[in-house]
Amino acid sequence: MGLTLSSFTSLSIPSASPERPAVMFNIGAPSRTLAAIERTRGFCVHILSGDESGAAIAALFSGENKDPEGPVQRLRGMGYIVTSGDAGRPPCQWLEGPGVLYVLRCRLMQEPSRGLVRVRDHVVVLGEVLELAPQPGPGDPAKLGLIYADRQYREPGRRLGLGGLE
Repeated sequence: MGLTLSSFTSLSIPSASPERPAVMFNIGAPSRTLAAIERTRGFCVHILSGDESGAAIAALFSGENKDPEGPVQRLRGMGYIVTSGDAGRPPCQWLEGPGVLYVLRCRLMQEPSRGLVRVRDHVVVLGEVLELAPQPGPGDPAKLGLIYADRQYREPGRRLGLGGLE
């Protein structure tokens, strides 16, 4: 399961443990991805690079996917590694390969509302970041994250293609 978020925010909660950053985003309901988050109480957030590789991954997970395994199978076919969570941690899968800068492994917060707040036809997801999942190989610390504006993936100064997935 997966989706592309157009809005993802860090969250400051005074009563939260200072060593556990909090994040939030929203998902339209109903959603298979939302159902999986509710069932497992965990999720991963991929911070994608602001280049064609990052834009290609975002495009695969945007829109309505009739086949929930389709994007993951396509990425596996392109040489990406899909890693599953370890025992004792919230279950989620993350991608390793070009276009993935960071992966945040998260669990739903307990409060408010067990981390899920319904607002009309969406659900706000509130999570605690448990760890930054390691990405193999040397990363480029100067690389910027993916930008989405005017319904297009961008890097400063230009529109991005989709790395052969257009």
